[in-house]
Amino acid sequence: EGENATPLEVIGASASDKLVIIMVGLPGTGKTHIAKRICRFVDFFHDIPSQIFNTSEYRRKLFGAKIPASFFDPNNKEALEKRGKACEAALADLID
Repeated sequence: EGENATPLEVIGASASDKLVIIMVGLPGTGKTHIAKRICRFVDFFHDIPSQIFNTSEYRRKLFGAKIPASFFDPNNKEALEKRGKACEAALADLID
């Protein structure tokens, strides 16, 4: 543990526990910014490694960066399946 670390027992956790924080909201509202700040805080003060799984990054890798607005239409069944695949890929990496 690092010199700034709080013992895990103090916060009610063990080294094998996983904590998942899910950020949901409109685009451009600071979800990624807050997630990065939380990761830095947890890593520095508690010496617990953390990682961000951004489904937008998975979506861009799978389907490209330039996606029409219709991709996010809730009535677009094909796009809904594709968005689900991006979420599943992020979840699979999270579980590993």
